[in-house]
This record gives sequence, C-alpha cells and structure tokens, in this order.
Amino acid sequence: MRILPVISNIFLQRGDFKNNRYNGYSQYGTVLRSPLTDTFTGLKTIIPIKTKNEFREHALKRVYHCMYCGVPMRYDENMFLEWKRSNLFYKPIGEFVKTFGKYKDSLHTSEREIFDFIEFISRKSPTAKLDTVIKIMSVKANKELLKIQEPIFDAIAVEACKLPEENKRAVFDLIARSKYRMLRIPHKEEFSGKELRYKIENLSKTLSSEKLAERVNKLAELLTIPAIYKQTEPVTDIIIIRILRTIKPNSRINKKTKVNHNYSAKRLNKMIIEAIKAEVKEHKRKDIYNLCIEAEDKLDGKPVIGKFTNKSLIHDLKEAMDGIGEKNRVRRTLLRLANSLPTSKNSVFAFITKHDQASPAKIAYDLFTPSELTLEHMQPSSLKGEDILPNWAWACKRCNNTRSNNDMAVFYRNFDPQNAQNYWNEIIEDANKGYFDFWDIVSMLKVFKDQSGKKIQSKHLKFRRPYCEN
Repeated sequence: MRILPVISNIFLQRGDFKNNRYNGYSQYGTVLRSPLTDTFTGLKTIIPIKTKNEFREHALKRVYHCMYCGVPMRYDENMFLEWKRSNLFYKPIGEFVKTFGKYKDSLHTSEREIFDFIEFISRKSPTAKLDTVIKIMSVKANKELLKIQEPIFDAIAVEACKLPEENKRAVFDLIARSKYRMLRIPHKEEFSGKELRYKIENLSKTLSSEKLAERVNKLAELLTIPAIYKQTEPVTDIIIIRILRTIKPNSRINKKTKVNHNYSAKRLNKMIIEAIKAEVKEHKRKDIYNLCIEAEDKLDGKPVIGKFTNKSLIHDLKEAMDGIGEKNRVRRTLLRLANSLPTSKNSVFAFITKHDQASPAKIAYDLFTPSELTLEHMQPSSLKGEDILPNWAWACKRCNNTRSNNDMAVFYRNFDPQNAQNYWNEIIEDANKGYFDFWDIVSMLKVFKDQSGKKIQSKHLKFRRPYCEN
C-alpha cells in the first residue's frame, strides 16, 4: 500500500494564504499539501483565478447576473465581433433568431419585447431582413410614442414661460424644432460638425470592417477641427494640408505643398463629408450615407427631416438656458421633464422609432450590447481604484456605462437590493468550489461594502481546500 505524503498541522497567517495561490485550506486553518495528488488520484486541481483573462473566461463558461440590474450575462464583446464579421445581421431573420434565441433571456425588458416580435415575424416570414421588420413596426410605434411625448412637451412649454424673455424664446424655438423632427416635417437646421462626428462614430461600431471603421472615424474627426467647426481660428495652409492628406492619403501632398486655392470652412466640410460618403457607399451602409446627405443639405441651407433624439434635446435645452444657474428651480424642472421622455432603454416604441432607418448591424448592436458582460471596477479607476481582482466585478454594459464613476451607493437606489446579494452568492459559490482564493473574496466584499454601503451575507463562504473535479 502506497502512503500519500502529507504535511499537516502547519498554521499560516493571513498574509501567507494571500501569497500562495496553490495552498489548500481547511476550515481550521490547516494546510494540506500533496505534490502527488494529480498522479495518485487522477483528479484535476482547480487553480484560483488571478488574472483578468481567467476571470472573463470563467464568467463566460457559467452565467453571472449583473450586480446592479440582475440580468443574466451570457456573451461579451468578442462574441459580438465574431457575429458581426460573419455578416449574421444581414442574413434572413430566420437565421438571426436561430442564433440569438438562446440569448433571449439575457436581454433587458424593452429589448426582449422587440426580440419577441422579431421572433414572431420570423415564423411567418423567415426570409425577411431585420431592418425591414423594424420599418414595418415603426409606423405604429411612432404614433404611440407621440402620445407619450406630447404632454411632456406641453409641460415644458408651460414651465418655460417662467424663464427670462431671451431664454424663453430659445426654449420655444427648441420645442418647435423638436416637434418638426418628431412629426417628420422638413425644416431648416444649422449644421454641426460635432453632432455629425458623434453620430458617425456611433454607427461605425457596427461596420463589418474594422479598417473601414478606423478610416471613417479618422475622416469624421476632421469635422471638429476648431478652424472649421467653431470658425474661431483662420483656415491656414497647415490645416488645409492636413485635411487634404487625410482625404487623399495616397496623394503627393506634404507639409511643403503650396495651397493655391481659397478653401472656406463650408467647402472643407463638404470635402470631408464627400470622402465619408465614398467610403461607406461601397459597403452599402445607407444609414451613414443618408446622414451625410442630410449634413450637406444643412450646409446648403436646405430643409431637412431631422431625427429627434432625447440626447440632442437635453444638450440644446442646456444651451437655451445659458446664463441660468444650475440651482435655479425652473431650470431643474425643465431638465427633469426632458429626462422623463421615453428612451430606447425603457420604451419599445422609442427603440423602434430610433432604428426605423438603421442598418441591421446597428439594430442588432443596440439590441444585444446593453446586456453584454463587462468588467466593473467597484472603485472606479478614475478615482484611484486599482486594476486588481479584489476591485473587479461583473455588470452589464448598460449599467456599467450608466454608473460610470458615480457613487455606487446612490446608483444602487435604482435597483432591487437583492440583485447584489444574488450576484455575490454566485461568486461565493464558485469560491467554495476553489475557483477563487478565500482572501480575494474577503477583499472583494470589503471593497464592495466600502463603495456601496451594503453588507453582503457571506456566512456560507467556506475556508477550505481547492475543489477538485474529474
């Protein structure tokens, strides 16, 4: 009979456990080490997770629920990139639904409702395309959305009457412009290079070619050069050469080239937009192409059918109230009303209306990325949070982006407090199986309590040897 060599009854201090990832733990602080365990028993010992890649790989093998909203997270950005490269979103919705059906329970409420409808349509018309389905839904959705928006705009108009005359006129002009957009009535709008760049960068995330996305974004970046965006600086030869070299990278233009033409800001904007159009036309991205045509019409002073967005409204509303202090009661009320408008995050109608002219890739991106698995730094990196395991947790992309570096305790007021307990139960369950070091979990819970003010019930966390599996 062969006797397994065992070193026992050696009590280690806490620091010793933290520094030795291969130690086994008993509930009594006794370390059981057996160098022959693998060959003698044939069992595989799980080594505790320490790196970011290990943490991510493990999370995708099982299902963690978002520590804030509680949505189950089954996929990450890399998986979505693979689907995008395979052009899955442009295939008939029958194939699209077949692939994504298994991730349906990971979607947020409004996105799940939309997917249910897409799934229903796929049974009747499996060869239809995703963007066609959204267009069919948009007629009714736009009418229903207007019913919700109109009383809120009426309340904004009533409150705006309390503002000084100049600000009141600016807010009323904004309301009129917003209603034109909501009702799809052609009207004149000022061109904004910053707004166009933001929209193009947002849409470029769904381009199938990363090289194309990089090229389009590089061109869009030119739209915000101060000399042509704010027009507060002269358009110098250096600026013109920079723009021409970016538009035509294979040309012989260099820093010493003499510019013989008089380029105005308007002309340069048109040249940049024309270059973006040429890039996306070959890839049949009508959404970006149509956005550029609309921008050209704005530059020429032609009426356009602008698309209403809550983000633009809030931005323009703040500008209309320029000179009014942030603590002013009327200002706060107006912003509260604007923020109460339905968004694509909480309204099916708003999501459909927002995407009625979007590409299939953009629709799919906005359906699924809110539920994407993302690494959350409990103490934000911008607030001196360390990039180490005890400061990591998992959250869906929507919650992670919404929280940003805001106070976690305040952010948690929007959610069921049980979601946090459920998330940590899953982490503790894996720790009890040996996937996490005991002291790492203790540190994680401490960071969470410091940041959120919430105490997690962790009596079921065991101090034990690593779990082994066949």
